[in-house]
Amino acid sequence: AARSPGGVADSPVVDHGTQPYAMVGVMWGFKPDQASEWDRRPLILRVGYGGSSDCDLMPIVTLQCTTVNTQDDTSIIQVDVGQVLVRRLNGWPVDLQGFIGFVKHEERGLQEDFWQVQGYFKPVWYPGPWLNDRLRVRLGFGAGISYASRIPFTEQRDQALRHRDTSKLLFYLDPTIDLSVGNLLGVAALRETFAGIGVSHRSGI
Repeated sequence: AARSPGGVADSPVVDHGTQPYAMVGVMWGFKPDQASEWDRRPLILRVGYGGSSDCDLMPIVTLQCTTVNTQDDTSIIQVDVGQVLVRRLNGWPVDLQGFIGFVKHEERGLQEDFWQVQGYFKPVWYPGPWLNDRLRVRLGFGAGISYASRIPFTEQRDQALRHRDTSKLLFYLDPTIDLSVGNLLGVAALRETFAGIGVSHRSGI
């Protein structure tokens, strides 16, 4: 039950000061693999470089917008370190990864360059069987939090146009699509090395 403060409860648009509510949740327990399984899980290193975009997230992900640096020349350099937390979740072609990373924002003279840190979980799906066997294409969608030591210039400009506040701490999204370099080149030793494209997105959601 939730009890509203007196000022809220006295409002003519509030019927009752106390509101009962119910919540339903689901908890899923992942049975760990063999104890030695963690010894066979190398760290994941992700390195990326990108330019700023004036488009929203969905037009970029759906390739309706592919332009960068249309209003300014800012860019980022990203380095993430992670681990596969769960392999083949529930028998599906899905891995669950976890990452901690750093982004250097290159502001190109618009303001001082600065650093950002983020932490996120990322389910990665391997579609197949043809794509999985031949190219090992995988789709990922990371979600977590991001803290920037300074508000990026593009965020300041866009939020000012919307008359919204800015924040150093924001929700973080990381959608990607990539494929195995080893499968593409026919080199078995590079089968677990991937290259692709994605979006590093700080969101005001």
